[in-house]
Amino acid sequence: MLTRDLSGFRDVKLDNVSIEGKRVDLDGRASSFQGVDSMKSGLERSGFFTQVKLVGAKMDNKDKMVRFNFVMERQS
Repeated sequence: MLTRDLSGFRDVKLDNVSIEGKRVDLDGRASSFQGVDSMKSGLERSGFFTQVKLVGAKMDNKDKMVRFNFVMERQS
């Protein structure tokens, strides 16, 4: 389900996905802040999560990418 939801975001690289019960942590990199916002909207629209929180997003000048962290809660 998550793979399908993220497959349309070609500029996103996932570094870590952690699933513990209903909680899903997602860490990665995107080419822009707009890409992170679009991904958040897509995850919210998917209907798979009851909650999608962007915990952090900051520009990594070395990689020229935006590093992001999401915490989500899966549907029961």
